[in-house]
Amino acid sequence: MQFIRLRYKIEHETAEQFLVAGREKYDIIFIDPPYDIPAEKIDCIIRAVRQNMTDIESSIVVLEYKKVFKTNFAKNMNKVWKLAFTLFSERCSMCHALPKTTTFTANQWPATLKVMTRRAAFSKKQADIVSKFLQYHAKDTIKFKK
Repeated sequence: MQFIRLRYKIEHETAEQFLVAGREKYDIIFIDPPYDIPAEKIDCIIRAVRQNMTDIESSIVVLEYKKVFKTNFAKNMNKVWKLAFTLFSERCSMCHALPKTTTFTANQWPATLKVMTRRAAFSKKQADIVSKFLQYHAKDTIKFKK
């Protein structure tokens, strides 16, 4: 077994403060700012990152950031799954017996559904909802009880 020695530092300042200071050049940068950070700050951080990389082509930057829009969330996933199941059961049983959601793995369902989307006359949005439903309920998906 071979071990790689890593030289690392943990800095206790904001990513923006650290990167703007430009004290050293780096090959790998992990940035974990608060998730409620404004988009303008992210842009500033990304510009500073470009100046602090040893080689922009081969360097790695991991920036944790999640842009959240409240309108993208369903308050009750059971309603979404019910809609998806209705679409799945009505459209996917027109030409053949309805397969169980556990027939395929989470990685197999999208390709299978892609072939059937045109035949089932799914819109893109409907196909996305049904695909997520099938992946969530696939044979290799672990469900956690609340």
